[in-house]
Amino acid sequence: MGLSIGSRIEMLGIIPLIWWLLWSRRKSRGLIGTLAKTTLLGLGVAVFVAPWLMTNMSGVMRSVATVRMGSGQAHVNWTSLLSQFFWEQGLIGAFAIAAAGVALRGDGARLRAARVLAVYVAFMLFSMTKGDSNGLYYHGAVLLSLLLLTAATIGELYVQYPRATAATAAIALLLPLLQCGRMIRQHARLYDHDDSTAWIEQHVPAGTTIYFMPGGFRLPLPTPASAEAIWTEVTDDQAWRKKFESGLQRFNIASDQMPRAMADENLIAERGNRRQWFILAGHTDLPDPRYDVRIVLGSPVFGIRDLISAMKQQGGVLVWRDLDAGYGLQMPDLGPPLAQWLNEEGKGVSIYTSPELRDKIKMQ
Repeated sequence: MGLSIGSRIEMLGIIPLIWWLLWSRRKSRGLIGTLAKTTLLGLGVAVFVAPWLMTNMSGVMRSVATVRMGSGQAHVNWTSLLSQFFWEQGLIGAFAIAAAGVALRGDGARLRAARVLAVYVAFMLFSMTKGDSNGLYYHGAVLLSLLLLTAATIGELYVQYPRATAATAAIALLLPLLQCGRMIRQHARLYDHDDSTAWIEQHVPAGTTIYFMPGGFRLPLPTPASAEAIWTEVTDDQAWRKKFESGLQRFNIASDQMPRAMADENLIAERGNRRQWFILAGHTDLPDPRYDVRIVLGSPVFGIRDLISAMKQQGGVLVWRDLDAGYGLQMPDLGPPLAQWLNEEGKGVSIYTSPELRDKIKMQ
């Protein structure tokens, strides 16, 4: 329990599952103490393996609240999310077993306990209907709760309907295997071997402005000045205000008064993502070429959002990633790409340049 919560804070949702397991044993003596000790031990392990849960408490609480109770804005439609959960992940068989088991006639202790668990599972499944920006990434607790309910009901179901239960169990095991193979093939089709940074270092003169959409295997080295600008965007005295205003807009709340307490904690993710650029500005004695790197997107709040206007003001080389473009970002008209790394579906990474720099790029 502690390790899973330490890996993803949303796995707090498995705590009621542990409580149910302990309660279903029907040992009422000392139950409250056992529940308390188990919970505290699990939380202690989580904090031990992930101490940032305490240092970023505001972000942790926000994540828990928005994932399970509504984020104000969803980037993944809830019908698509449930389709992914039940069909693409192959869990429809497990759900059928759980639902049939809960609906069985009878009033035995095991069935009563399973029906109590079913209430929690229904709540967890219902919480997915709001959708969220990361698809199934945050819903590990939902998966575990459904599988636990399946395990709690399949025995009673098999006693009453052995053949139907065996057939459904076979489908429940086979479908995820088939879907796993399909997903492996899909990832192979989407894979593109990105050598954009190596290509830039070989063909683009040092000091050139690079409009970079984050990603890839290796980052181009920034000049100290560009690294300072990248870092300052998320650390200046207006960064906290910009991030907080964005959060309030998700809930359609006016930003007349913004609390300043723990304003820095609200920027931990953005600063963590930008810190690498700040560090890469060191060791300027290295022979590797450095560039005036400018970040495109990379965050719902920060980064260049109007690429067309930015490249009109300052020309440069653009590293464009088809799969990462979003938030209404429009592609400038820069002519054919200088280099591309595309997957089987024709999408991937492309390098473009503004017209005034095309003759300076070494194409040999």
